[in-house]
Amino acid sequence: MQFRPRQYLLQWLGLILMLVTSQHGLAAGGSQTEAVSRPPACLQGTFIQLVDENRTWPRTQWESLFKQFQELKINRIVLQWTVIDGQAFYPSHNFKSATEPVVEWIMSLADTHGMEVMVGLTHQSNHWDIVGKAEQRPKYLAEELARIAQAVDELGPLVTTHKSFRGWYISQEVDDLNWMDDVSNESLRSFLVQASTLLKTLTPRATIGVSAFANKATAPQELELFWSRMLARVQNLDTIYFQDGIGVYKLDLAVLSAYYNAMHTAAKTNKREMMPVIEIFEQTSGMPLNNNAFSAKSAPLERILRQVSEAENYSAKHIAFSVPEYLSSMKDGSTRQAYDDYISYMREKKIVCSDN
Repeated sequence: MQFRPRQYLLQWLGLILMLVTSQHGLAAGGSQTEAVSRPPACLQGTFIQLVDENRTWPRTQWESLFKQFQELKINRIVLQWTVIDGQAFYPSHNFKSATEPVVEWIMSLADTHGMEVMVGLTHQSNHWDIVGKAEQRPKYLAEELARIAQAVDELGPLVTTHKSFRGWYISQEVDDLNWMDDVSNESLRSFLVQASTLLKTLTPRATIGVSAFANKATAPQELELFWSRMLARVQNLDTIYFQDGIGVYKLDLAVLSAYYNAMHTAAKTNKREMMPVIEIFEQTSGMPLNNNAFSAKSAPLERILRQVSEAENYSAKHIAFSVPEYLSSMKDGSTRQAYDDYISYMREKKIVCSDN
């Protein structure tokens, strides 16, 4: 994968502290599209959400995780972020450097197992607190652009030499409630334009993706219009990872098809890809259930299979959130039970995983 010289980064650093405020014409929303039916298949990929614990994992522990991915027939990974709160998971001069080369190990193991990786960039753990305050959004997004530029400058030479490198994942998730007013919508558009253009300029052949999710308070038609307009203006954004929201009760199986159809239509109208994200957990604590810290357990196999079946109607590709936490033999309790149940199902049904 070609990585463009540092001079492009220097050009972009001069721009990223300004959010574009000029108005442009908006494309009309797409029309409804018939779903493409496919037989149910296994989970094809997973997010990896790096946390403090992963900083001290030895390589052997990563090897065990990837062996498990192979058993589950996982063939794609989205590395949700590589820098969180200024802490990098790779050797860094711009951020606090990792003690272990976590990103390098992940890319090398993905090479070995024939997987593809979308590499996430920077994230702040107080993201939603800031996004919830409209007056803070423009400054915050400008600061994130600066951090993204710093991260990709270091990560580019590290990850683009790996055959598993597929592209970049913009770690700032987009919900459907905080960006509806004109000022916030323009700030978001400018952020996505500048971030995706920077990444595409540095790595022209890379795929660029971002996550989105919906709340039932927003009608599917509103969601389709929002993303149709956004994608018409953000030309370098290739893939929308749409979270099904089942695990956190934002959506349910009764309404999921309508939201998938809306996102599928918005993406197809703009010649982009919508990839479903299947939440393989169920929340047990935290907002909106209660005021405690977030906690969750693995979802039952029957529910996961229904989610996979629904996703297959709209995309040949999908990805789980997330195998290491909720479908793993490396943990106990519901996570280990979910892994055992899923492996038994695959063997019994002779499941063949494919996204062709």
